[in-house]
Parts: sequence; structure tokens; C-alpha cells
Amino acid sequence: LVLLVEDNPDLRGIIRDMLTDMGHSVIEAASVDEARTLLTEVPEISLVLSDISLEGEASGVDLIRGLPADAVPSYLMTSLPQTHPLYIEGAARAPVLSKPFGAEQLSAFLHAR
Repeated sequence: LVLLVEDNPDLRGIIRDMLTDMGHSVIEAASVDEARTLLTEVPEISLVLSDISLEGEASGVDLIRGLPADAVPSYLMTSLPQTHPLYIEGAARAPVLSKPFGAEQLSAFLHAR
């Protein structure tokens, strides 16, 4: 079960379809607060894929930073440039996939880890 954290509903739908086509079940959140709630309430989550830039004050980097050391594997995605401070901090904490990407790129990214 993948927790997909993306605040753009259209993009979230596209990425959800990519993940389900790969055989994953998907649960969705639009914010860090929603994601944290789901991580607490849904023990079946086995992977987190989060955008770095999300609605609200907290970022995907904040979400990853707040996870315990033994948490599920976590991955970030973003359209931010690699020189952006949030990209740099995120990349120090989790693999980062640059947007835009296609299904093949997403599959290779998730399965290379």
C-alpha cells in the first residue's frame, strides 16, 4: 500500500494511476497533516511517495524528517530545481524524483531503491 502525498488533485490522479498500473494499492493525502494521520491509522502502508511542495505550512521534507528511523521506505518528488534548499535537504533524507516523469521513470525510480 503506497501513501501518495500530492496537493494537486489532477497530478495526484495521474500518479495514482501510474502506481495502480504497477500493481500498487494507493491511499492519498494532500497535506503533511493528512499524511501523518494516515500513517498513524493505516499500518498497512508500506511506502511513502510525497511531493516536496504541499499545501499548508509543512513540506514533504518535513514529513520525511518527522518519520521514525524504522519507518516505511520514503521517496520524494518535485519540480523544484536541484539547487533549491528544500530539494537539497530532501535529497539528503530520501531519494528524489524530478517532475515531470512518466510511468517508466517512476517504476525505475521506485524499483532501483
